[in-house]
Amino acid sequence: MKSIIIITIAFIFLIPSSAFAYPSVTLNLDKEEYTTDELIKIGGEVFEPHKRTRVNLFIYNPDGEQILGEELEVRNNGQYGKSITAGKTTDSVFSIEMI
Repeated sequence: MKSIIIITIAFIFLIPSSAFAYPSVTLNLDKEEYTTDELIKIGGEVFEPHKRTRVNLFIYNPDGEQILGEELEVRNNGQYGKSITAGKTTDSVFSIEMI
């Protein structure tokens, strides 16, 4: 029996104290729901990559516990990405946070 995993997305950007604003960032998933052992493709784009060379990716389980925290490098074209395998779990909603 395969379980369904639903991913929700949250963006958190810290506001800098200087006059410079953070660049715009997008976050995309290849699907909205995944089953056990499916590949989850996470990716996006930083629209001013010269201002930001890394993004921080965090994934939380339904209890709010962080299960993944990783710094992803932004390529020269502004894109970043990561693939992970959905684990075995009961029907659950996980959260993704980008900082």
